[in-house]
Order: sequence, then structure tokens, then C-alpha cells
Amino acid sequence: MRALGPDGDGRVETTEGVVSAPLALPEERVVLGAVRRSGRALRGRVVRVEASSPERVPPVCAHVEACGGCPLMVASRALERDFKLGRLRQALARALVAGPEGAAAREAPIDGSMPAAALPVGWHEGPATEAYRRRARLAFDARGAGAEGGAPRLGYRRRRGNTLVDVERCPVLAPPLDDAWQAIRALLRGVLAGHGEIGLALVDRERVSVHIRAAEPQPPAAYAACEALLEQASVAGVSLSVLDAPPATWGDGVERVPSDRLEAPWLEGTAGGFSQANDAVNAALVRHVVELAEPAGARVLELYCGHGNLTVPLAVRARHVVAVEQSAEACRACERNLRARGLTASVRCADAASGAWGDARFDVVVLDPPRVGAADALPRIVEARPERVVYVSCDPRSLGRDLTWLGEQGYAVDRADAFDMFPHTAHVESVVRLRRLG
Repeated sequence: MRALGPDGDGRVETTEGVVSAPLALPEERVVLGAVRRSGRALRGRVVRVEASSPERVPPVCAHVEACGGCPLMVASRALERDFKLGRLRQALARALVAGPEGAAAREAPIDGSMPAAALPVGWHEGPATEAYRRRARLAFDARGAGAEGGAPRLGYRRRRGNTLVDVERCPVLAPPLDDAWQAIRALLRGVLAGHGEIGLALVDRERVSVHIRAAEPQPPAAYAACEALLEQASVAGVSLSVLDAPPATWGDGVERVPSDRLEAPWLEGTAGGFSQANDAVNAALVRHVVELAEPAGARVLELYCGHGNLTVPLAVRARHVVAVEQSAEACRACERNLRARGLTASVRCADAASGAWGDARFDVVVLDPPRVGAADALPRIVEARPERVVYVSCDPRSLGRDLTWLGEQGYAVDRADAFDMFPHTAHVESVVRLRRLG
């Protein structure tokens, strides 16, 4: 076994070629089974570990072999850290490679086959690797359960598949989410119809909002069970939506995220919207972004601002902030969070690529795009001619692509840090600062 791939699966060398195998670790000798071809890739599963890595640790979850959520739960913290730092370094290497070899290098796999960037990369982690998640997305599937003689499944999707692993307990969920999940399984397991998703998110330190999105109409018993969920101490609000219809709602479903502002210690989010999943690591990330942005007295443009996770601390110090967000509901939450603290910013409900700020110039641009990155918005960012760009990313591949483009426009990376927002997974959050040359 030579390396881990970008998804956290091992890359095992065999006589048939390199096979991607979940839960195989570098320097191990393993026996594979169920090897099959998927497109151009070979995939298999570990049947037996014959020579174990010293970095292998016992997983804390019984579902790790089937569930696709935590592929690095069998790896030591040191190996996981090195893997995630390597992912960010490879993204930086793609961006920093110049000359005729650059295009090929930027498309190279993240498997250790190309040199990593020489730029030092910082590492930030939280105090816990279990019970850390303040939000989670699970699923249910009752289709065909009766015909097969089995019960509906509630849990996570299987690794590389759409079927579900029925999960009773998940060790990475914060205790209120775990309590709410037990109640959901007890009250909804026999009444939900068809299939769909179940979102959980903290509304405060002790209670959870539950958001169920169903792909098929639901029976009256499902609505009654949702209402009954409110009797649980861990559940603050419930919503049930079918297809694109407006949801039925009970209680308080608005997510709230801790803030370091004493006069308003919670940021109000949206019902079922986006927020970071790890409070401790998010707090460190926010402080770091503000430090790198150097907003004191500056004109700041923030793209993909959401409910104001970064907007609020930037507005405390900046001369002026223009915050852009496509979701109207998130924009309203951002404005409420600013007002609650006596802060001002110009919140624009628009696509980040629209240039909703006109021909204004900014000292710094801060952006936190979704996984696909910010390719469409980059030309408008460059037009604003900021001295600094602070890029928050959840995907090294799109980050590397976007950094490469910005480099071609005269921006150079001078700081990069990795944040372990999701322990046990292959995901790594990163913050990169670029400065304009010349």
C-alpha cells in the first residue's frame, strides 16, 4: 500500500494495477476482495490486514467498514494530520507550478506522486474528535421495506453507494444531536414513507432543529410523529417538506451559532441553511480570517457571506463592508446579526459573480465559496483590485484551480493554513491569503 487518495481510501498496488480500498493505510500489506472496475479506476475492499501499519488505531464506531462518513477513523491523528496537510500542499503545488509542465502537474492526482509546495502550512485542530458535530445530514429509506420483510433504514449512505447503513448511534454527533436522533428513530422509523434526508442542527447548546425533506408524500402519521418530537427535551423545532412544497413546521427551527461577542453571544442562522459543523474549529478559523484580512480601517468585500459568520467580526474593525450572498433568507439573517451588535454593512442579495458592488474598489476580498469554488466570481474580484484576497475553502481541488488563476492575474500566496473541521474524514478546511504583486 503506497498512499492515501484524496477521498481517504488507500491506494493498494496489485498485479492488476492500483486498487482504491477503504480502510487500507500506507505501508500495510492487505488482502483485497470484491475488486471491480469503476470507470478507469479499480475498487475493492480490505478482507484482511496481514501487515498492519503502526498508525492503525481501533475505530470508535461499529459502522466504519460500511458507512462512508469517517474513512480515517482507523488512522492515528498524526497520519490524519499529515494526510490533510498533504492535500492542501498539493493544491498549493498545482497553483505554484509554472512553465510548460504546469498544466500536467495541476491535474496530477493527490497521491504523493508530485512534490508538495514548499510554502509552510499551518495546522489547527479542535479539542475533540468525537461528539464534535453541531450539524449533520442523515437519510431515511422505507422503499420496499415491507416487501423485503425488513424495517425502514435511517442512517448514512454507504461508501460509494446510495443505499443506507442503518445507524443507531453516531459517535461524532454532539450529545443533543445524538439524543434527537434516538427520538427520531423511535418515533418516525415506522411512519415515514419513501425516502429523503434528515438534517440536524443545534439551535443552542442543548437543543436541536430537525429538518426532514421527503421525496414522496407522507402519511398523516408522519406529521403526527413530527409534532410529537417536540415533546423531547433535545428537540426545539421540526420541519417536514415534501418535494418543493412549503414545509410544515413545529416549534423553533432556526439554527444559532456561538459568537464571541458578549452582547449577542449567538449568531442567528437559517432553518436548514449552511453553517460550519465544528464550533471550536470554526471559532479558530474566524479569528484567523480576520487576522489575515487586516480589516482595520479597510474597505472589505465579502463574497458568499451566508448568515454573517465572517461578516460580523469583519464589520467590527473595517471602515466599510460589502457582503454578498445569493440566499435571501441568509441575507436577512446576516442583517439581523449585524443590527443585534450595532454594526453596519451593505448586504447585497446577489450571485457572487454578478458584480453587485459595481466598480467599487476594495482593500481586501474575503470569500468562502461552496465546494465547487469561485471560478465564476474571480474575474470580478480581480476587477476590484484588492491588495489582499483571503480565500476560505472546503475543497483542495477547486482551491488549487482558483489559486492558479489568481496567480496568473498577479496575485501570490503568502500564507496557508489547514483547519481540521471534520476529524476522521478526508475533508480539510483551509484558509489561504494572496497579495497583489506590483
